[in-house]
Amino acid sequence: MTGLKRVYKPRDGFFDLLFGTFNEVSVTIDPGKPSYIVLWRKGIKRIYCKDISRVVISRSVSIIIFTGNSYEEINLKDSRLAVDFKNDLTQFVNDYLASEFELAIGALLELRSRLSLIRSGVSCYIARSDIEAELKAIPSGARMAIRHPLFRLEMLSERLQKIIVDSLLLVDDSESLARLNDRFVKNEISQYSNLFAKISDFGLSDEQREACVRMDDNNLLIAAAGSGKTATIVGKIAYVIEKGIYSLDQILVLAFNKKAAQELSERIQNELNIKGDGLDRQVMTFHSLGRRIITDVRGRAPQVANWSRHAYGARQVIGELISLKCKESQSFQAAWADLLALYPKADRPVATFSSFQEYQDYISDSSNANDRCVATLSGVFVRSLQEQKIANWLWMNSINFEYERSVQVKDDNGDFKTLHPDFYYPDIDTWHEHLAIDKNGNAPKFFKNYVRNANLKRGCYKRAGLKYFETTSAMAESDSLIDVLKAELNLRGLSYKMRSIEEVEKKLGPVIIGKFQTLMSVCVKHVRSGDISLGDLKARAKLVADAERARRFVEVLWPIVEAYRKKLNVSGQIDFESMIVDAIEFVSKRRYLSPYKLILVDEFQDISASRAKLLSALRSQDASCKLFAVGDDWQSIYRFAGSDIKIFTQFEKYFGSGWIGKLQKTYRCNQAIADAAAAFVQKNPEQVKKVVKSSREAIPSSIRVVPVGYDNQRLLMAESCRQVLERLNRFAMRNENKWRGKGAEKLSVLVLFRYNHSDPFKGYSPTYSHISVTHLTFHRAKGLEADYCILLDISEGTYGFPSRIEDDELVKLVFKDPENYPFAEERRLFYVALTRASRGAFLLTNEKRPSLFIGNLVEIASNSLRFETASGEPLRPCPDCRKSHLVQRSAASGASFLGCSSYPSCRYTENISNKEAFRVH
Repeated sequence: MTGLKRVYKPRDGFFDLLFGTFNEVSVTIDPGKPSYIVLWRKGIKRIYCKDISRVVISRSVSIIIFTGNSYEEINLKDSRLAVDFKNDLTQFVNDYLASEFELAIGALLELRSRLSLIRSGVSCYIARSDIEAELKAIPSGARMAIRHPLFRLEMLSERLQKIIVDSLLLVDDSESLARLNDRFVKNEISQYSNLFAKISDFGLSDEQREACVRMDDNNLLIAAAGSGKTATIVGKIAYVIEKGIYSLDQILVLAFNKKAAQELSERIQNELNIKGDGLDRQVMTFHSLGRRIITDVRGRAPQVANWSRHAYGARQVIGELISLKCKESQSFQAAWADLLALYPKADRPVATFSSFQEYQDYISDSSNANDRCVATLSGVFVRSLQEQKIANWLWMNSINFEYERSVQVKDDNGDFKTLHPDFYYPDIDTWHEHLAIDKNGNAPKFFKNYVRNANLKRGCYKRAGLKYFETTSAMAESDSLIDVLKAELNLRGLSYKMRSIEEVEKKLGPVIIGKFQTLMSVCVKHVRSGDISLGDLKARAKLVADAERARRFVEVLWPIVEAYRKKLNVSGQIDFESMIVDAIEFVSKRRYLSPYKLILVDEFQDISASRAKLLSALRSQDASCKLFAVGDDWQSIYRFAGSDIKIFTQFEKYFGSGWIGKLQKTYRCNQAIADAAAAFVQKNPEQVKKVVKSSREAIPSSIRVVPVGYDNQRLLMAESCRQVLERLNRFAMRNENKWRGKGAEKLSVLVLFRYNHSDPFKGYSPTYSHISVTHLTFHRAKGLEADYCILLDISEGTYGFPSRIEDDELVKLVFKDPENYPFAEERRLFYVALTRASRGAFLLTNEKRPSLFIGNLVEIASNSLRFETASGEPLRPCPDCRKSHLVQRSAASGASFLGCSSYPSCRYTENISNKEAFRVH
């Protein structure tokens, strides 16, 4: 625009002139006052150019000038006038911005000169912090101008345009920067090829080399199982030292356990030929880093509680605190007993399950596939969790009862009919029916004609004159079930006596008690590391499926959280969570000054909220400090130790934008196992997508499903495991010439199980002539590999796999953003176990109750999977349920047919003579 002052005001129309209603609003654009415009509306108001965020012409031909959260509207009543005003205002603002650029011209020319050298020589990687550092050298007015919403490059002089394009626009343009950095990475990989070729036995792959060279502020390397992440960490350290970017004392490598830290330290020393006393200040666990920070600040090492040093130490302390609390408080004792006996599992509505069999699998404690599958303290098996709650309460209060005792009654037609009411109380000759009917009078979708049959039974009881009462699912949903039961029994004069907590705990056994102690231990860890309040827990309890159970769990949990804190305070000790929290405080308040410029974190999928805060605190002291995190979200299996997978999968949300790369080549599993395992874990859509390629070709039938049968109700899991081991030993002996030449004395076999009580060897290792056998839990196998793996008890059930204990919804109480995909962590744990094997894996499963994971694998890996007996005879999988196999059975007529091994869960059958398929209903 020219240097003339312009005034814009609505044009007065005919009626304005006729009635004298002249418009008293105008806007003045005055080049003599270049930083603001003037609005007149019964007074003067300045609108500063730097505050204007948008100028819009509305449908009513109004000009709307937006400034922050407010706006001014001027109705010009003329479209051409409105367009002229908008154009003039935009030019006026850009004239103002040009003046800000002119004030910064010296700094802009200097920046252009530096960037010109970088572009021509591609001499360094440009990270966001580098850009911010460059921008800080530019006066604030120019920084504001380049990001002003109305900035238009073409409205500036040609001289200014060229300077800004070569300086500010380059550092503020992510695409231009990406191209520069890609060029730099390519050149660096070529220049340092000899260095990378010497790392590890076979040198680094292209993916690994790129990860070594990338130097963004925030770097996440997503590494598939067996893809060489440790070698990449070593390679990156070698590169930055060789190039002179950092010295060794500016580098920090963090691991999650002492063994991993020691292995990393030794690997770095060997690969980089570092002599001396080791890398105590460079390679540490998070806890040893916390300890060092506290020691440096206070001048003395913190006293760490003994229990923190052991894997199950915290759970043991939680158990002791619960026992102490039970002795101190009758109300706590009652709440603890109720939690154990009446709320052992979330009572999810039947409607939330996709099939009746899925519901049965969820509630079942029995290895037999039948309707009575839920165990009670009285020793009887019942049909639902609500019936279990009733039966357990009756036992806890020493009330005599019989379950489903038969009674003869007459139906509507006068015919005798045998019914089986749920509970009978012989001491008061009273019958009790618990009906699966909700507050709306409806029954679950899988229970056909349930309400009609319930009404018929009610009529029968009434005609028979039986003493009778009923409870319903609606009462369970409102948590009034036990109160109603008490009232009904009290009304009929039945006396009862509460058993002691010792009796209850003895009857429940160590497994159930251990489950809740573990749950509480996990929650205490997360409460402390995440600084979660009682209010947070109560609010989250309302959001889970069984909200009443969650509420009661919080009532027990919070006193233990406080008792745990008190125990630490009284002893003057700290645990590992306290150590991290104290270290965060010292770093945040700069009482500890970090010497580190590059922080590398191994197994980043195990990161917890407190550890993430410690990383952020360290980096906040130096904006140029780089984070290089390596891990695999598919292998995140330590929720019980405090890890939160969302910090990994939402990396940029927690740490800021940066580079995310992948190592997708595995050097462990053959391609068949790699494909099956990858497809299996990625059924959860929240897992990061990867395409895993193996250095080993696919081996047919790499995954073998071995159904395990019974002998007098005893599952022959250990015996079947030994049969498979003997087969492998014979196979290794016959094919010795194919593997012996590779330097191995024996083929390696890992026998893996979900819980220690499933160990088939009870602590000792069997010996064979041509195979070496190691047996341990799935968790402890992480990081290991073997030629073959045998995975035990991949079956349905509370302690099967997936474990119903570990997937308890109560853990959602301690996560701000919990996972919702079913068995998310158990699925990852199965992936870890499966990918320990390079040649093949044997999955031993209960033939009557195979795991849903077996069905998943059959769906995605049918060409790589084979059903067989422990001795190796082929079995035909059931084409219906796809997780069991077909067996020969005999009908009442004596004819033979093929049926599913998990009958009656699956009712598929086949006629042997003509293979005609049919189902038994």
